[in-house]
Amino acid sequence: MIYKKKGLSEVVATILIVLLTVSAVVIIMGVIVPFVKKSLSESTRCVDYKDYFDFYEKMNYNCKRSFGSSSLYAFSVGAQNKIEETATKVIGFDLVFVGEGATKSVEAMNGSQAVRTDEGLRMLNYTVSNIETPGRGEVRTYVYNSSQNYKEVQVYPVLTNGICTDMSDSIKIDSICESGLDLSIK
Repeated sequence: MIYKKKGLSEVVATILIVLLTVSAVVIIMGVIVPFVKKSLSESTRCVDYKDYFDFYEKMNYNCKRSFGSSSLYAFSVGAQNKIEETATKVIGFDLVFVGEGATKSVEAMNGSQAVRTDEGLRMLNYTVSNIETPGRGEVRTYVYNSSQNYKEVQVYPVLTNGICTDMSDSIKIDSICESGLDLSIK
C-alpha cells in the first residue's frame, strides 16, 4: 500500500511563522508599552521641582547653637520664582537632617503645627503657631530643636501627589550662630 504523505508547503509554513511572530510582538507590546509610559511619567514628575527650594545663604541663619544636650539648627529656605502652575502643586517640603550615624526626616507642610518645645520644627518667629512654607520668590527661616548632632540638611519638595525623590538643595550646618541671633524658645 502506498501512502501519499502531505505536508505543509514552504509558503504556508513561512506564513504561519510570520503570523506567530507578529502576534507575539503584539502581545508583548500590549504589556510593555503601558508599563514604560507609566514608569516614564512617574520618573519625570519631579523634573520641574529639582531646584524649586534652596537654602538662602545670604542671611546669617544657616547655623547651629548648642546648649546642654540639645542644639538649635537655624536655616533659611527660599522658593524659586517658578511659573504659577508649577508652584501650585507644591504643598511643603521634607527636610532630611544628616549626622554621624543619625538621619532624621522632618516634614514641613504649609499650615502644619509648629513645635515650640522639645524636638521639632518651628518658624524663627516663635509666636507663629503654624509652619509657613515660602511662596514663589519668598524666603522663610526655620529653627529645628534636636538632641542629635547633625552636620547637613537636605530639602525635598512635597507635591500634591507625593514627595519628590530628587533633592532640591543641601547645606552644611557647621558654623555656630552669632551671639546676636535670637533663636530662643519662649
